[in-house]
This record gives sequence, structure tokens and C-alpha cells, in this order.
Amino acid sequence: MGRGAVNNYSLKNHVYTFEVTADKSNIDYEIHSSDADIYFELYNLLGQRVNDNFYGTGMCVEAIEETTKGKYTLMVATAKRDTKGAYSFNIFGNIYNLQKVESQSKIIEDTWPR
Repeated sequence: MGRGAVNNYSLKNHVYTFEVTADKSNIDYEIHSSDADIYFELYNLLGQRVNDNFYGTGMCVEAIEETTKGKYTLMVATAKRDTKGAYSFNIFGNIYNLQKVESQSKIIEDTWPR
């Protein structure tokens, strides 16, 4: 699971995108982790937060959203920075093109010349 913290959009968290194919269609998603407290944020195409919620360890996030056609972004996070663990994620509805957004990281160490 992610390494960021809640209330901050961070690519240290896991980010997924998907497209809803029909207006006024419901999407039903479930996120479960027995390792960490779960937090998620759902954003629409304009980057507006559609929903967010927090659940404790071992609890299952279950949400049903009435959506409009378009692209959505779902961020799955942990409640505490640098928390790690496994989770399962299921999504159902008139969606396609579900993808995980991959990010890169690199630590660069250097020195200033004297």
C-alpha cells in the first residue's frame, strides 16, 4: 500500500485511473487491508474531489457513487506516513481502462564543490 499520508495527493500512495462509460451510472468499489488504516480519495476529470473516506485496519471501504461519463482518479492511501502493507481493490460498474499510475523515485546524493 502507499507510503504517503491522508489529505495529501501523493504519488507515494497508489493511484488508479478509469473511465466511466455512461452518465448516471453507479460504480461500486471495495478496498480492504488487514495491515493498515485505509484512506481513499476519488477525483473527477476536473480534479475535483468527488468522495473521500477513512476506515480503520481490517475494515472494508465500500462506496457506491452515481457518476457522470468521463475519467476518474482514485487514490488509495494509508493514514500514517510511511506505513506499508497489502490491500485488495475491486471495482464494478460501467467502467473501462482501469490502470495503475506508475511513478518513479530516485534519491540523488551529491556534494557542492569547495
